[in-house]
Amino acid sequence: MAATAIATRILHNAADAEDIVQDALIRVWKHRERFRDEPRFGPWLFRIVTNRALDVVRHRRIAEAHAAELTERVQHATAEAELLSAEIRGALEKLPPMQRLVAQLFLGHGFTHAEIAGMTTLAEGTVRSHLSHARRKLRLAFDGW
Repeated sequence: MAATAIATRILHNAADAEDIVQDALIRVWKHRERFRDEPRFGPWLFRIVTNRALDVVRHRRIAEAHAAELTERVQHATAEAELLSAEIRGALEKLPPMQRLVAQLFLGHGFTHAEIAGMTTLAEGTVRSHLSHARRKLRLAFDGW
């Protein structure tokens, strides 16, 4: 059918072209009372097919632009997260061993002061002290961020 050929040329996809033609035929059927000039049916149908196919192309371009923008944002955020993660690991590595352990358990894993004290056999006050020193040093390490 000529309508399918028109849609295929615009969309470059036979399956999508068939969908567009079916949609156009449904529209023609629903609005058949608007059509009065019988010899001009073909151009009317072709105009509907062309407009619907062009709508699909426009929507695809918009969707592709949004997808590209989203992909770029995700890649940028991933790169930033990896950089920050490396910076955090580096800053943690510079801490004394017990401060590093307490900071990782509290900040990274969410354990309470009491739980950390039980794991490390340190007094809870000592755990708080190590955590306080670790936080201060980490703040200083990231002061320029």
